[in-house]
Amino acid sequence: MAEAQLAAAQAQNDLARLNLDNTRVSAPIAGQVAKLPIDEGSLAGLATPLAVIVNEMAMVVKAALPERHYAAFLAGGERIRTQVEFAALPDRGAFSGHLVSVSPTIDPASRTFTAEVEVNDPKGGLASGMYANVTFEVEHAEGALLVPAAALCSRGASRGVFVLDGELARFRLLTTGIESELIVQVLEGLADGERVVVDGNAFLEDGQRVHVGE
Repeated sequence: MAEAQLAAAQAQNDLARLNLDNTRVSAPIAGQVAKLPIDEGSLAGLATPLAVIVNEMAMVVKAALPERHYAAFLAGGERIRTQVEFAALPDRGAFSGHLVSVSPTIDPASRTFTAEVEVNDPKGGLASGMYANVTFEVEHAEGALLVPAAALCSRGASRGVFVLDGELARFRLLTTGIESELIVQVLEGLADGERVVVDGNAFLEDGQRVHVGE
């Protein structure tokens, strides 16, 4: 009977030690406590948040992007380069970022998807809640020949630019590559140094005389 009582006492002691260990909560990450959402003495369960911890050395920026770029982001993945500028840190310039995730769904209300970019700052100047401008480089080409996007126009099923030939405008069919809202990469159809019409090309026809402004 004494041995049974001893075993029961040891079991109670082990249970007490386990309960004591469970009162010590360790954070899964290093950082600073930003918020304590529960008061001392309150009953906490497994799903109860005890503290909000932030790591100001590394932050994740969430950017909402138009759905027309979704396929390019899925294809580009980690090859996509990012630059992040924070409104609260204008003197720090642009931070290099790393695309960590692309949301698997499109928001039906805004027709956008979310891209998450991780930014590291050894100086610890970042803070949760900051607004940022993010630049994504989806594709990259060295030594590309570029024309302003405004120079491109369509004539029937053909897409190209008007090239200056003396005082005449000649329509030139182009093969294009990477495009943005401002510039377009030319793969075939144009030589470096040729001059193209940017303004007033909407109603031009091949062979029309043009006047070049200063």
